Amino acid sequence: MIRRPPRSTLFPYTTLFRSYFEMKRIDFTFRRVGDRLQANVHTWVDVSDSLGRPVDSIGGVFACVVRDSVERSDSNFTVFFARVLVLPPGHYQARTVVTDLTNKASAETHFPVVVPDFSGEQLTLSGIELGYDIIDLSADSNAVKTDVLVKNGQKVYPDCRGITGVDRPRLLFYTEVYNLDFNAARDNSYQMQISIVPTDSTPARSFSVQKLTKPGQTAVLASGVNVNRMAPG
Repeated sequence: MIRRPPRSTLFPYTTLFRSYFEMKRIDFTFRRVGDRLQANVHTWVDVSDSLGRPVDSIGGVFACVVRDSVERSDSNFTVFFARVLVLPPGHYQARTVVTDLTNKASAETHFPVVVPDFSGEQLTLSGIELGYDIIDLSADSNAVKTDVLVKNGQKVYPDCRGITGVDRPRLLFYTEVYNLDFNAARDNSYQMQISIVPTDSTPARSFSVQKLTKPGQTAVLASGVNVNRMAPG
């Protein structure tokens, strides 16, 4: 996900690039540590420019802990994680790598990244992040500080594949609005409309317009739409 850092940042013309990981816990190799089973997983992200020159990278290890082999055998349990880099506007190539440090199994992927310039004053949006679930944690200051999946008080479990179905009929999303025309002395309502636009020639589906209240010059949109009646595509 691409988003603008707060205005108070020391890097006023850079952008936050979040790389998300969605992994099945059953794929990890666990070893006993005390009375628990533990897997150590290394995640890595590096970014290069259009000429292949390294720009930045970040990595580290997180521990996945279960009580016993029965809990570990749950094939549906998914682990989510994120790494964050600060990048100037431009076109990049990103690489992400996941390594199981116990058996040394590794997987990686490459994908292009376009970082927009958020330095202007025009009304604009961050990238749109799809989610399996979105939980409001704005009242929990500790979670905000320690959880890599929390942004502006919203914990988003990222949907890296973007696939919905009969078991997930609601499409959830998170995005941020920048440069709203805000004045505390007047009406500060604004409108949002969501459309799902197919990549083929079928018509877009637009949902009802929502009237919202501006909290300031920026706003968070964490919402969803029901897609259970949409045709596959």
